[in-house]
Amino acid sequence: MRLSLSLLLVPAACAAIDPTLYVYSGNDSFQNQAAAFTCVGLFNRPDSPNTVYPDGVYSTGSTTGEDSILQDLYGIEKSSNLVTWDEFMNACFEDVAKGYILYDGIGMQTVVPNVLAMAAVLDAVPVDLANCADDWANIDLDKYEMLLDTTTEWSGFNPHDATEWVWDKYGSNFKGMAKMNPGWDQKSKHQILNPELTGTPNVGLVDWIVREKLFNFFLQDGCVPLTKEHRLFEKIVTNNDLPKPIAVWGYDNSIHAFGGSLYEAETTCSNEHNLGQIASEGLMNLAFFARLPPSEVTPPPNPHEGLVYDPSKVYVTFVVGDGDNISMLYGRNFHEEYIPDRRSRCGGNNTDTCFPMVWSYNPHAFEVSPALTNYMFEFAADTNRDFFMGPPSGDLYAYPSIMDDESKTNFVANMEEDFGKWGSRASVHWEWFYSWISSVDNYFNLFGSRGATGFFLTTVPYMFPMPLFFQGDDYKVVGENKNVVLFKSNEWRGTDDTRNKESVDNMAAKLNALEGGSILHLYHTSDGGNTPENFSKLAPKLDNHVVIVNADTLIDMVIQKEKLAQ
Repeated sequence: MRLSLSLLLVPAACAAIDPTLYVYSGNDSFQNQAAAFTCVGLFNRPDSPNTVYPDGVYSTGSTTGEDSILQDLYGIEKSSNLVTWDEFMNACFEDVAKGYILYDGIGMQTVVPNVLAMAAVLDAVPVDLANCADDWANIDLDKYEMLLDTTTEWSGFNPHDATEWVWDKYGSNFKGMAKMNPGWDQKSKHQILNPELTGTPNVGLVDWIVREKLFNFFLQDGCVPLTKEHRLFEKIVTNNDLPKPIAVWGYDNSIHAFGGSLYEAETTCSNEHNLGQIASEGLMNLAFFARLPPSEVTPPPNPHEGLVYDPSKVYVTFVVGDGDNISMLYGRNFHEEYIPDRRSRCGGNNTDTCFPMVWSYNPHAFEVSPALTNYMFEFAADTNRDFFMGPPSGDLYAYPSIMDDESKTNFVANMEEDFGKWGSRASVHWEWFYSWISSVDNYFNLFGSRGATGFFLTTVPYMFPMPLFFQGDDYKVVGENKNVVLFKSNEWRGTDDTRNKESVDNMAAKLNALEGGSILHLYHTSDGGNTPENFSKLAPKLDNHVVIVNADTLIDMVIQKEKLAQ
């Protein structure tokens, strides 16, 4: 059946243009999407020989020529120019692809991530003639070189074999790492280690994998000690020249337990603890987004607001979570709901409906998503009440306190640079329940020499209690200069009054009942059903002695309180 596909071509600058749209359908096979997205990545490479579409290529699911991301971030209201899938694939072969890779997307589904890694390193289009031959009927593949026939070369390969083959032959050619689930059912409670292949690969990230030449793979048992796949993964992470800690794009949902993916932060996946995650599963168009130069917009600073600590007051900071996940930052919730809602409430700096709100924000978005960063910072400058801080756990979603020395040193240096990007010396920090106490000496005490710093903590798994060192307090001050503040976990996951969830009324009553001098934060996450709108419902219900402040002011209130107590 012929696929209905077309392409969106957009210049690298936000000019008055009439772009051409590539419209993909939800009914398109993942094999043909992977082929098209591979070409999107090749056309958008900074060193691409691209002469057909020199201003870049963008994918959209819109059939009307309208795309909300392009409208909000680039000012492109509508385009009526369409290019068919056949035309785009022929242009790709003629202009940027060096050939193609033959594979069987159904018969070899578990090694599709490895096929896409080879597409990245060989500049080759993945072609599935076993299942999609009709869709390739108008592309004369005989004109182009078949660079790899995995149907014969990888005959009988499982994910371990394919991963090892790619790494041993081409490992030094990759510039980074990514993980892509080929379709394993990770939510089955009865098959944690041996899930069934019930889905298909989410190939949205392919354009970025190809653009950046990422070593893409997925080993179901790669993080499980004493397994064959884990031994292979150890070999990979200990024999490479990649910057440490290794940033892993995509998402590792290989083992589902304790209400989440056990190895999603990557750090505990290897014995060296030299990895961290950049959550980005299924995110399309990063290859295009990164064409713009890094953002030059200065983030709004988190000023201390000139407040003097008052022991009769309760100070609280509202933190919007999920900012570590770049896919969610581009999601409709953010730019079609959350941001417009805040703009409407903060119009004219209305203090009755506009209170300080702090957004966690992935620092890698500065480089790979400058238009999004500009959009967020301009919005914050307009409201004058929205601020930014680090997401879990700052530079990467990781557990830096248990990293090896090289990775930890680099992580701390990256964090110091990130603080300048956020305009704040505050970050959300997640840690396994068993490593909180050791994390003080192993990580948190490394900060403070450049100013007061705050970490807003969350325990993994979230249902586990914080360690005894808090002794009932809402924060703990550590560091050589006694200016590193650790705020006790206080997660607000939803409003149905179950664990870590409170109705708006109950949360208001809880805050209003706190004793004067309490200093704490509320950390919003969406996985339990919460939304930033609930902060807006909560704020008017708070008594006058409860003061909502930004993250850096909250840190300052602790420092002032501690000095008064000396």
